[in-house]
Amino acid sequence: MFYYSRDRSGEHPQAHLEEYAGIFQADAYGGYTKLYEANRKPAPLIEAACWVHARRQFFILADVAANARRKAQGKTANPISPLALEAVRRIDALFDIERSINGQSAERRRAARQELSAPLVADLEQWLREQRPKLSRGNDLAKAMDYMVKRWPASSTTAASASQTMPPNGPCAVLPSAESHGCSPVPTAEDSALRRCIA
Repeated sequence: MFYYSRDRSGEHPQAHLEEYAGIFQADAYGGYTKLYEANRKPAPLIEAACWVHARRQFFILADVAANARRKAQGKTANPISPLALEAVRRIDALFDIERSINGQSAERRRAARQELSAPLVADLEQWLREQRPKLSRGNDLAKAMDYMVKRWPASSTTAASASQTMPPNGPCAVLPSAESHGCSPVPTAEDSALRRCIA
């Protein structure tokens, strides 16, 4: 489904999802905040983070190919962050699991996530929490880590759910505004428009 709104006001997703109750897979767009409130009717939505958005921030800091293009054009290459590379590697391991279970029954996806993904998600959380204090608050990598860590319950909801998707090529419905469009399969620095995915 596609739903266009003329601006980024939170009233648009609230109206569009007025009757919906359940899991809501999305980025950290502030317009969704009221959807998670305890007094929302018919019920508060359960936030499930979009891992593509989380990965994108690390990917930008670890984009070796973009740096090679910059260098070939005679421009200064950005420093590649080893920690960002490690974060992308860890998230991609989860995406690989998701690709292997895509199309299977909800029960099989849930079982695979519990057996294969849950330990990786727990390790990722521990690693992020260990690395984050080593970085200054204004550091771009710190911001990428904060995006995930501050929303960890929502990230773990996505990883544990049988109905939500994690991989960048998984199905998602998009609620675009005038400034946004659908999730791209491969996040790039040039592709910086805000996306919001729901399932």
